Amino acid sequence: MKIKDLRNLPFREWNEVKTYNSILVIPSGKKHDSGWALMYIVGCDKNKQPIEIAAACDDIHWNIPNVLPNYSLRNDMFYPSGVICFWSNDYAFKVGASLSSTDIYLVKK
Repeated sequence: MKIKDLRNLPFREWNEVKTYNSILVIPSGKKHDSGWALMYIVGCDKNKQPIEIAAACDDIHWNIPNVLPNYSLRNDMFYPSGVICFWSNDYAFKVGASLSSTDIYLVKK
């Protein structure tokens, strides 16, 4: 899937909180009022298939309440788009409200 296709996914309601099996972080191609790039967080199903744009933000605040075991949180990058995919065999991603600073929580699967 190309970045253009990912950018055309439907947007989740900004105040909805939802859990995904994996997420992608892609550039929106827009600039946030803060001066940083606006990122889209794309929620994916258990097969890493993109479902929707979960949030648009300029900062991701990772909420990890305890120390993770080795190799619990991983990422890779799609070629040639450069889209980063965060994934875990042990955790899912709970994406908070789509605000300037969006919270992402790791929750045990």
